[in-house]
Amino acid sequence: IRLTYAGELPGEVLDRYQVISQGASMPIAEVIRTGHSMRVGDTAELDPRYEAVVGDAVPAARAAMLEPLRASDGRVIGALSLSWPSPHAFEQAEIELAEQVAQVMGQAVERIEINEREHRIATELQERLLDLKARSTTAVVSATYEPAGELLRVGGDWYTAIAVDEHDRIGVSVGDV
Repeated sequence: IRLTYAGELPGEVLDRYQVISQGASMPIAEVIRTGHSMRVGDTAELDPRYEAVVGDAVPAARAAMLEPLRASDGRVIGALSLSWPSPHAFEQAEIELAEQVAQVMGQAVERIEINEREHRIATELQERLLDLKARSTTAVVSATYEPAGELLRVGGDWYTAIAVDEHDRIGVSVGDV
């Protein structure tokens, strides 16, 4: 699990908990594993198995509300963790708001994952189609490639040339990604 933080936490805590195992003894890992929300009014009252992470998080997190982030098909794709610097009794309105925020965030994260996957597929396709090492033995093919932009790397022209048959004919295909 890759964790991203917003707010004030000591640098050594951020470094220690950038990436954690899904089986880690941490409330956020449990929420992701089980798909169940967790509300912690006072971290001092948490199960002793969380003692190490609670010690690292105090004083920044003495209370927390954790909600699973779900994709449209219901699978858990992450978790939202909100924390308070002192013990806190959660009101129903706060709980409902956190649940709504988690629902919207789950949809946003899912869209981001889909866009990243589509971008990765398009980039891989483009790189394969632009493989200039594949040369015909019967023709010399040359082209100039100018990508749309270094950041996107998708959107440029592509070409390929292949032998069509044994009669010295080649097929040339050109397109725009």
